[in-house]
Amino acid sequence: MRVLLLSIIAAFFILSGCTNGNASGQISYDGENLRTQLEEKSYQPMLPTEFPFEVEDASFSPTPTMDEEKVFNFNFIGENNSVELMTFNGESINLDMETEEVKVGAIDGDYAESEVNDKKTKVKRLVWKDEGVVYNLSTASTSKEAEISKEELIQIAESFK
Repeated sequence: MRVLLLSIIAAFFILSGCTNGNASGQISYDGENLRTQLEEKSYQPMLPTEFPFEVEDASFSPTPTMDEEKVFNFNFIGENNSVELMTFNGESINLDMETEEVKVGAIDGDYAESEVNDKKTKVKRLVWKDEGVVYNLSTASTSKEAEISKEELIQIAESFK
């Protein structure tokens, strides 16, 4: 009986260690491919390390309509979700939306929600500044199932390294 109990406990710990998630439900993401692309750029912004979905594809590109050395655009895409990150080196941005003050860890941030496309798409945006870089994290969803909550967006922001 004792051996059976120890086997069950051992199996539980082994299976618990096999998951990519954590207690908050976020799934780890290492972003090493994006960090490599940033090595030769004028600045290296922090990147998210956790998402509420599994990232299947991630991309980076300087923003061609703006100063390519100051504004970077990242996309993190899952099966039903996606998150866009724009970083601005030394710039500030205006959301042109009604915002709510939130905390990203110990840093002040601004959160905003809006509906576009005849209220068919819900857009959520979180903006904060850390060490001279402005981070604009956003998500858009057309269904409740794919929607990322305000709390999840803040958790993504708090995972930046």
